[in-house]
Amino acid sequence: MSQRLRNTFGVAVAEVADNDAWQIARIGVACVANSASHCERVVDEVIAFVQDSRLDAEVIAVDREVIAMGED
Repeated sequence: MSQRLRNTFGVAVAEVADNDAWQIARIGVACVANSASHCERVVDEVIAFVQDSRLDAEVIAVDREVIAMGED
């Protein structure tokens, strides 16, 4: 799944916790762009993709943080 997310959406993906539990996958996704709204859309698409393509899995929670860098 991680490689498909990278290839489809151009995001960075890593398993960030619960590596010992085979029933749980906690993944982190990072998107970098010149627009916070673009990153929001990409992350929304990633979440929808995971929910739609993995019918054997359930997305239990989503934590989202957008860090906007101001112009000098």
